[in-house]
Amino acid sequence: MIRKELTHELEVAAPADDIFGVYSSIELDLYLLVQLLPGVFEKHEVLAGEGDVGTIVYVKFVPGIYPNWFKEKFVIVDRKNRLKEVEMVEGGYLDMGCTYYLDSIHVIEKGPESCVISSKVTYEVPNEEMEKKVAPYISTTSLESMANVISKYVLNKRKKSLLNKLQVAASAKDEYWDAYGATPSDSLPILMLKVLPTVFKDMEIVKSNDGLGVHELRITIPPGISNFFKLIS
Repeated sequence: MIRKELTHELEVAAPADDIFGVYSSIELDLYLLVQLLPGVFEKHEVLAGEGDVGTIVYVKFVPGIYPNWFKEKFVIVDRKNRLKEVEMVEGGYLDMGCTYYLDSIHVIEKGPESCVISSKVTYEVPNEEMEKKVAPYISTTSLESMANVISKYVLNKRKKSLLNKLQVAASAKDEYWDAYGATPSDSLPILMLKVLPTVFKDMEIVKSNDGLGVHELRITIPPGISNFFKLIS
């Protein structure tokens, strides 16, 4: 028996729990993955279960993707350690000669706002001849694609959430706008950080020209994304 492992890692500027929350949700297999990867699946159906251990999913790809279909079973869904393992139980690489095939996703926390998606494929074949036959078809490509689209999905949701917070907070604070026009430029960062503490992480004046009413600030929002904004009063 020959056992092989293939791995891939992707670092993401998002909390580990947010990323694994998508991987471990039943919505991923009910409809989200099909939406995130259009033109890939002909059918993606949950046959049994609700996203926990024992859940069985039927996957059929569009013509031209080989192997074209398989059934998989969730064997580990560990939300505490952010580990999900899914075993192929019918079709797919099993029909090609593999005696075992497993996809593993481990989301590793690197910091409050960063993590690594560690993806691994593990498969077994009975001999070297079979290994040479199946090896050209087995890779981490599908897991890489999944990691990319899920990370983008989470990051986009977080950006929208921040914009909503900014809009709600700003619209609810008319006194902020009154104070803004009467505030000296060197006091703007202090005022904005005080009024909107959940929106801005840090702020500093890069350039100021009070005569023209233009202030250029470096603003850092909570996820740690730094940008320049020109505020014209």
